[in-house]
Amino acid sequence: MEFAFAAAAIFVASFVQGLTGFGSGIIALTLLAMMWEIQFVVAITAVFSIFICLYLAWRLWEHISFSEILPLLVGAAIGVPLGVEALTRLDPRIIKGCLGVFLMAYAVWSLWNKEKKRPAISKAWAFPSGLGAGLLGGAFNTGGPPVVLYGNERQWSPNAFRGNIQGFFAPCAALTLTLYALNGVITRETLGWNLKLFPFLLVGLVIGDRLAAGVQPGPFRKILLLSLLAVSVVFLRAFFLPDP
Repeated sequence: MEFAFAAAAIFVASFVQGLTGFGSGIIALTLLAMMWEIQFVVAITAVFSIFICLYLAWRLWEHISFSEILPLLVGAAIGVPLGVEALTRLDPRIIKGCLGVFLMAYAVWSLWNKEKKRPAISKAWAFPSGLGAGLLGGAFNTGGPPVVLYGNERQWSPNAFRGNIQGFFAPCAALTLTLYALNGVITRETLGWNLKLFPFLLVGLVIGDRLAAGVQPGPFRKILLLSLLAVSVVFLRAFFLPDP
């Protein structure tokens, strides 16, 4: 039962990221934390994250804009080490609670105002978005929300969004994985689970990626906002109903 549940969780997580460009970390973390300790889950998802990012970056290479993602990476380079340090030092409840409230407010507001066209935000927001993503990625391997918000407000097209997100996530995932290895978070046991669960990751990722090709900008944006709304519920649940 343990293996079946883990395999299903990894399949769903990779499918969602293949479809939307983000979400595997928070989905896998939420589901696998029901039976494993948080550091054990983070170690497994960190290894998978780098593969997912590299696969999707290869598939979407022509849509990646390095001028868009460079300021995000500068912020993340500062945020990731701080997040890794926080993994073993801070109670994540307060951070997750605040982030959950913010994401829910943003998603509901954006869905409510879907007919009102807003101008794209400035690139000045890239650094703080990257910093926030780095903090969350280093601490919980769930750095997607700040960059998803940024990309949505920059009004990237679906392919540009998925490509730029992977162009940002891949270096962050590599840095996070390196720091986890140096800090003893990655172990032989976690790598063993990575090996056993890899086929389910690959199948979910490929299916999600293939389906994403047929999604138009309007429905794609709605999927993103609904995904953020679901993430906000997960974070709020972690705040109000912490694990014993």
